[in-house]
Amino acid sequence: MKKTIITIMTAALVASSVLVSSCCGGSGDVKFKNFRDSIADGKGDKVSFAVASIDFPVKGDKVLVNSITDWIVMYTQGNLDGDKYKKYVSDVCRRIFAAPESANVGFGGYENSFELHKSFENSKLITMLGLSYTYLGGAHGVHKSVGVTFRKSDGKVFGKEMIADCNSAELKKLVKKYMMEYFDVNDYESLRKNLFDEAIEGDQNGDWTVKLPGSFLPYIDEEGRVVVMYGLYEIAPYACGEVEAYIPAEEILPLLTEDGKMFF
Repeated sequence: MKKTIITIMTAALVASSVLVSSCCGGSGDVKFKNFRDSIADGKGDKVSFAVASIDFPVKGDKVLVNSITDWIVMYTQGNLDGDKYKKYVSDVCRRIFAAPESANVGFGGYENSFELHKSFENSKLITMLGLSYTYLGGAHGVHKSVGVTFRKSDGKVFGKEMIADCNSAELKKLVKKYMMEYFDVNDYESLRKNLFDEAIEGDQNGDWTVKLPGSFLPYIDEEGRVVVMYGLYEIAPYACGEVEAYIPAEEILPLLTEDGKMFF
């Protein structure tokens, strides 16, 4: 089984002066710059801290830059004033540092972090990956990942609207098929043993499927696969992490809209 290990270390984050440049030619080239801020307070075992680190597109194709920037602001629920990216990230950091309400906080420190960075880029696409992490005391923290893919030619996002029918049995069967790789099992019976009962749809003559994520945000990875990701506890126990299914392009292409096919 794939295991997820999260380690939050301020020193491991990219310094705010680092410039991440496009490596690909052609239309839709952009340059990213990382902006980062951190806050810490307390002493001993009661140190609380927050870290925010975001790659913003600072130069390049205007349509693409605006699309990426708008998505970042939408997802982080902030208010960007022009190109004041450093201030924006500092505001995000202050917001997530705000003392959380938890009965466990009084027994020690807490930590919150948010990272969003460019994962890869090719001649057609840019994909960004994000991670939020929160620890409020207790046995372990919780994390949430997100991925988003932008088409370089026009800035469009590869969202669920690029799939012709998100409720189709064909899509859910593909998710089920490629979820087996995540759990490192070879048959559907073994797969089902890893999942909550409420994650299962149907079950007539064993022809069951797995429900789609409540927050369905597919993206495209570096190998051209469409990634379907579930949150912690959504369909399986915490120890299983954020369950993922990586669907090869050739298998999902027939299920995409004409616009969706243009991402490949």
